[in-house]
Amino acid sequence: MSISAPPFTCLVKEILGVVLDLRRNSKTFGKYYSLIISDKSEYSFYVPEGFAHGFCTLSDDCHFIYKVDEYYSVEHNCGIQW
Repeated sequence: MSISAPPFTCLVKEILGVVLDLRRNSKTFGKYYSLIISDKSEYSFYVPEGFAHGFCTLSDDCHFIYKVDEYYSVEHNCGIQW
């Protein structure tokens, strides 16, 4: 999962998008939300700051894009066992 604030959308086929609240003082800390986004969806999925996000392609040859608010950093790349 990444810890950033990008919107993402699926251009071809479909993906499963998941966000996890990492804000310790939030009533929803540790809670997650997931949804399927496809090339037929009429929306993008925005991930607010303080949330981790991950995705899984649900079909072969899937294409999606997402925007980031920082350059890639190896030091900050991590995973969350969930």
